[in-house]
Amino acid sequence: MNYKTVIKAISAVKEADIAKVLEEVHKTHGGAGIDNLMKYVCRGLAEAEACAILLKWHGAIVERDGLGPIVRVMTDRRGV
Repeated sequence: MNYKTVIKAISAVKEADIAKVLEEVHKTHGGAGIDNLMKYVCRGLAEAEACAILLKWHGAIVERDGLGPIVRVMTDRRGV
């Protein structure tokens, strides 16, 4: 249920506002918030759902935080 809600929410964000949303997530929840967001993005890509927008989010996260979120998501046993 949470997965569908998050995908719907991030799909509604305009491409120009992705960086602002990422900054707000980081200010509010720190690195853990970015990592959790990356979990949802990766799951969405794995399920081939809204891939175009999720690739933009993925690129924006990597541009902002580097490869760290990807590594942490891949090694974390808790999925979404």
